Amino acid sequence: MTLIDIDDLDALPIEQVATIAVRSTRNLAARASVAAAPPTVPVQLDLLPSVDPLDPTLMNPEERLPDGGLRFVNVKEAAALARCSDDTIRRRVHDEKIGLLSGGRYLIDRTRLLRMV
Repeated sequence: MTLIDIDDLDALPIEQVATIAVRSTRNLAARASVAAAPPTVPVQLDLLPSVDPLDPTLMNPEERLPDGGLRFVNVKEAAALARCSDDTIRRRVHDEKIGLLSGGRYLIDRTRLLRMV
């Protein structure tokens, strides 16, 4: 086995440097497979904390967020924010509780909607 000082690599012909690189790569790959990490167990974690359902008696359709925008928006505005169809928003109101149907009108909570997007 011949030891080469790293500073001497510049003086070697390119073929010898390539050979050293290939052998080093093979050596590192062999060592890595020996020291492989133990198998892992997949775990599913909730991405978002659970949110309490909206209480229609406590909702104020004119409530504003810190940015000045309305907290509750209609279906068309929600669809534009989420870049999806009106039908998808209506389905999410029922399935994912991002808003509610009040007096024949959908009120979608912008904070809940943007959490999903």
